[in-house]
Amino acid sequence: MHSQLQIRAQEREIGMLKCAGASTASAELLLTRMQAKVDDLCREREALRRMRHETHAKKIRRRYDDGPCFSSHEAMFAAASP
Repeated sequence: MHSQLQIRAQEREIGMLKCAGASTASAELLLTRMQAKVDDLCREREALRRMRHETHAKKIRRRYDDGPCFSSHEAMFAAASP
C-alpha cells in the first residue's frame, strides 16, 4: 500500500510538471515500470498467502481427519452424552 501511495504522489508531481511545460516522458516511463513492479509483487504476495493458507488448512484437516485425537475426542463426547 505504501508503494502505491508513493506512485500516486509521483503521478501528481508529473501532472504539475506537465502543467509547467516540462518534459515528463522519462518520468512517466519510470513510473510505468514502478507500477508494473508493484503489481507483480502484489500478485506474488497474494499467491504466497493462498499457498500458506492452503498448507495450514491441510495440516488442520490431517490433524482431525483420522488421527488419534479424532477418535479420542469422539469417544469422550460419546461418553458425555446422555
